[in-house]
Amino acid sequence: MRICLAIFCCFSAVSLYAQDMWADLEGKSSVPLSSMVQMAASSSFQASSPVLSSSSAALLPALSAVLVSGPPSPVPQPSSPLVVAENSPAQAPPARVIVSSSSFSPSSSSMSSSSARSRKDLLGPVRVSRVRAIDEMKGKYKSPRKALFLSLALPGAGQIYVGGTTANIARGIAYLATEAVLGGLWYHYSVTLYGQQVTKYETFARKNYSIGKYETGVFSIFTGLSDRNKEIQFAGLYLSDRSDYCNAIYGSNQNHCADTTLTTGAAHRDAFAEDSSLGESIQRNGGFWDEQTFFRIIGGNNYVLGWDDVDSIRTASDLQLIPPVSWAPLGASKSHLEYLAMRQKANDYANYQAYFLGGILLNHIVSAVDATISAYAHNKGLYEEKVTLMERVHFDSYVDFGGVVSGAVRARLEF
Repeated sequence: MRICLAIFCCFSAVSLYAQDMWADLEGKSSVPLSSMVQMAASSSFQASSPVLSSSSAALLPALSAVLVSGPPSPVPQPSSPLVVAENSPAQAPPARVIVSSSSFSPSSSSMSSSSARSRKDLLGPVRVSRVRAIDEMKGKYKSPRKALFLSLALPGAGQIYVGGTTANIARGIAYLATEAVLGGLWYHYSVTLYGQQVTKYETFARKNYSIGKYETGVFSIFTGLSDRNKEIQFAGLYLSDRSDYCNAIYGSNQNHCADTTLTTGAAHRDAFAEDSSLGESIQRNGGFWDEQTFFRIIGGNNYVLGWDDVDSIRTASDLQLIPPVSWAPLGASKSHLEYLAMRQKANDYANYQAYFLGGILLNHIVSAVDATISAYAHNKGLYEEKVTLMERVHFDSYVDFGGVVSGAVRARLEF
């Protein structure tokens, strides 16, 4: 009887241990586990010691029922013990095994194993991959295209939009500061100083230049020429831009001013007195048609006779108007040279804008490219963890006991 109770306790422990692996074993084995347990239990008990009584053999069906029934359901266990063995010295009736049908649920095991097999059949082998999600603590996704166009419109705006690091913000501020400095320098030199210099040389010309004086002087030289050939040569050398000169004063109605023979321009000469300054002439005529062009033309060497301090005036006989023909200045004037210097300084201010505008354009392009790269680097950092240099260094060592003890340590850097 004791042997039966020991065998029963062992099988009960095995049954509880097999509950967790029941479904897996059921799926891997072609023979149902319940049949295997029944066969093993029957053969074991039949081949056991011959001293087993008939009452002990009665336990076989009950033990088989316990193992075959499957894992227990989560229903609370009954208060009464599962196994009650009664024995008395006077009488030894057959042991009774009480099995509670509510303690075991064969259907739960079969449903679990069948659902597992169905999932496996439907999905096939499952491959697990480790994909890192965006780390919201590092920031949000930034569009490289948006960063590009922001910096194209306003340098530094793309870097500030990407943000994320102090370096991005600092570069954005640097691009903005560069834009402000270049824009300020362009306005200062090419607008403010240039405008002041233009006003300066125009005021100087209005005071020190006279159209009447120039017309009188050039007409005096022209009338002193001895023949028509010299007149043609003189007109080609000293009156080549007279049409532009007259057009700047009158526009389309030139009042015979553009006549290079100077014989029909009496009305034009009479309109400007020799002792009248350019400022007085402009005011008397109500302004010129194109004053900017006029101020440019009188800076030429052929119009030196109109300056108030002109001297060394040449006569017709001083000019080389027969082959080989050569050009020579009609006079000399310090005011003319001073006027030319003021105009050159104004032109220098105007030319500075090429450097400033070129720098502004380059700043836009560089800032846009940098903003795009910064956005890509920012987005890449949301998925990747930064590895320090020390974490990339690995050390290998070995000891050799062959004959003489020796060893070595090797360091390698991974990228």
